[in-house]
Amino acid sequence: MVYVLLFVFAVMLAWGSMWTIVLVMAAKRRRAGKNTYWLDCVAALVVELAIAAAISLINPWGLLFGPLAGAFVGGVYYFWVSEYRDRQLGPT
Repeated sequence: MVYVLLFVFAVMLAWGSMWTIVLVMAAKRRRAGKNTYWLDCVAALVVELAIAAAISLINPWGLLFGPLAGAFVGGVYYFWVSEYRDRQLGPT
């Protein structure tokens, strides 16, 4: 049973990660010329993983919804950080 739950978590996390990366790629197209793509992707995925793990530990249903919430938060985090960087430091 534990292996099934871990498999479900891994599948949902992979699906959520895919959407985080899609959001980051969409933002990169909008802001062409920046060279921080991979660093931003990693930062968004780390935020996603942290949120997914926290939600999944709190609630068993979090195994299904934790990765999706993490993907949303990771995407929002990326947009916020990149917008802040643009306003404060100018395009990179």
